[in-house]
Amino acid sequence: RGIAAPLMVVRGDGALVSAAFARQRPIETILSGPAASLVGARHMTGLDDAVVSDIGGTTTDVAVLDKGRPRLDPEGATVGGFRTMVEAVAMRTFGLGGDSEVALEDGVLSPKILLGPRRLVPLALAGMVHGEAVTSELERQLRAPNPGRMDGRFAVRTGVPERLAAGLTAPEARLYEAIGSVPLALDRLLTSNAQNATLNRLVSRGLVHISGFTPSDAAHVLGKQANWDAATARLGAELFARKRDGRG
Repeated sequence: RGIAAPLMVVRGDGALVSAAFARQRPIETILSGPAASLVGARHMTGLDDAVVSDIGGTTTDVAVLDKGRPRLDPEGATVGGFRTMVEAVAMRTFGLGGDSEVALEDGVLSPKILLGPRRLVPLALAGMVHGEAVTSELERQLRAPNPGRMDGRFAVRTGVPERLAAGLTAPEARLYEAIGSVPLALDRLLTSNAQNATLNRLVSRGLVHISGFTPSDAAHVLGKQANWDAATARLGAELFARKRDGRG
C-alpha cells in the first residue's frame, strides 16, 4: 500500500532513533523503557514539570520531567554499579513491582519483610488461571499444625519450546520432567535443599516460573485490585502471616 513506516527505537534520553542506529550502538538504548514512560506521561498529562513513577513487574522507576523534557544524568547511566558514560534519563529505581517476591529475612530475631529482586507469578493470577489446583494446596498447607518453609510456593513450566531445555544436567532434567503446565506445590516437588538450587537454575534459564505471594496479592487482599482471584491471594496472605521469626 506504499506505507513508509521505518522502525524507530527509543534511546535512553527519550529521543527516537532509527533501527539501524540502535543496531550499530545498542548501548544507547540503556534505560529506554523509563525514558519512554516519561515521554508518554507528558503526552498523556500535558504537564511540562512533573515527577513520574513507572511501576512495572519488578521495579518502580522514578524520574523527572523538566520543562517538557526528561531530566538527564550528566555523568551517564549507572548499570550494575558502574558509570556507563551513556547519556540517559536520571532515574531512581526501587525493587518494588507488582510481581516482586515478598519474603521474610532468614535467621534473625526480628526479620524484615524483603521485596524482590526475583519475579514471581502472583498467587491471585495462578488461582484465576488454575483454580482448584492452586487453592486446594494452599488450604492443605493452612490445615497443617506447623508452617512449612515452602508454603505458598509453586513451580510451573513457562511454556517455552522443548528445544530450549537442551543441555540440562541429569538432576535438572529429572526435576524439569516432574514440573508441568499446572502449578505444583514446592513442598510436594522438592525433597532436599540441593533440589532447591537445581530449581533456581531452571528458573534462571527461563524454563520454570515460581508462583508465590507478591504485592499484587497484597493489593487484592486489601481490596485495591480486583482483576484476578482475591480468595487465592487471601490464602497466600494467611500462609505468609504464619511465618515465624527467630524466636519461633
